[in-house]
Amino acid sequence: MAALPTTVQMNKAALTRNERADDIARLKADLNLADLHYVDISAQLELSQALKRWPLLVELIRADEPDEQAVDDQDERSIIREARL
Repeated sequence: MAALPTTVQMNKAALTRNERADDIARLKADLNLADLHYVDISAQLELSQALKRWPLLVELIRADEPDEQAVDDQDERSIIREARL
């Protein structure tokens, strides 16, 4: 079997395939910012947009809360308000 030239061989510090695909991980590695805690809010934004498009989802969220059988109007307004943010 042929081996890669020593200048091309991978070292243990090389980024994994997922890290290469992840722009934030690449940026953190390139800038030596391992302690930076990046929070991806895209899922949260998608949920709020879905709640705006489909108000029935708000009802499903309310129905999924086992401890509180009845959510008052104040809670419903806050859920809808958060969805609009």
